[in-house]
Amino acid sequence: MKLILLLSCLSLLLATVARANDEYSQLTRHVVDELTLPSINKFAEALPGLASATEAYCADSTRSRHIEYVREFHSVMDAWQAAQIYTFGPIVRKGRYSRIHFWPGRSGATARYLRKTLKKKPMELTDATEIGKKSVAIHSLVAYESFMFGKSEVDPYICRVGVAIARFQTSM
Repeated sequence: MKLILLLSCLSLLLATVARANDEYSQLTRHVVDELTLPSINKFAEALPGLASATEAYCADSTRSRHIEYVREFHSVMDAWQAAQIYTFGPIVRKGRYSRIHFWPGRSGATARYLRKTLKKKPMELTDATEIGKKSVAIHSLVAYESFMFGKSEVDPYICRVGVAIARFQTSM
């Protein structure tokens, strides 16, 4: 009798574990296929629009071009806000998380570094491949925002840096 009770409990336990594993597997597939990948894809699809809108604005800095690149930037950032919560897979591979949206510290060291670097106007920062080899402080979307939204007048050099950042982000 004890053996039958023990076997019954054991089989019930195994059935429960098997069902839990199946439900966990279904949940994992749902999170990846229905939430994570669509969010990451939406972010990736928004980036080329930022590069082209920035390039168009830098070539012709009219009010309508300004509105367009600001709209594209907000589209990219909205998509990033949805994708950034998934801190696994393609978002974190090769340090992408910080490279996409590097959040500077409180001390202001990043802002000082950016000002110091931009004062020299190095030409390698205008190339998407070369800017990707520099600090995340230079090629993240935070840097793009501070460069492109920091001044009221159009600076041709800053524009080229903004285009390089947008292109680098797209290629990454």
